[in-house]
Amino acid sequence: MTRFTRALTASALALTMVLAPTGVAHAQSSFGMSSAATQNSTEQRLRAAAEGAMSRSGHRINESAARQARTILKRALSGDFIYFNGQATYFAPDFSGGAVIYRIPNSDVERVISELETGSADFSFSAPKGFAAGSDDTHHYLVEYTLL
Repeated sequence: MTRFTRALTASALALTMVLAPTGVAHAQSSFGMSSAATQNSTEQRLRAAAEGAMSRSGHRINESAARQARTILKRALSGDFIYFNGQATYFAPDFSGGAVIYRIPNSDVERVISELETGSADFSFSAPKGFAAGSDDTHHYLVEYTLL
């Protein structure tokens, strides 16, 4: 579990460097949903930009992790998480993986995409990752799921 916690922390810190300016302390849930099956182009671009940043850093994108990310995204869109500075975390009950959920105000999403498209996450722990993105009326959500 210690290795996993370090890995998830490193991953969260790497993307936080890009996403940090979007965070506003929230201790509430978001309501309203968009269907993950009918993703708009901004959601697709956000996911692709995050995958690209991780790939450029030598991380493997994994379909199983992406499935888990989509499951967590549904929960995020349903308001199941509490966010602090625009982020929430999730740990699988069996510690086989975990997620960082980023909640990005709609007004900041284009800047975040641009920064992800030109940046990379620079840390040493490499693990299979998957991403999912979605949105509601006020925020875009990016889920980064890491498998162990």
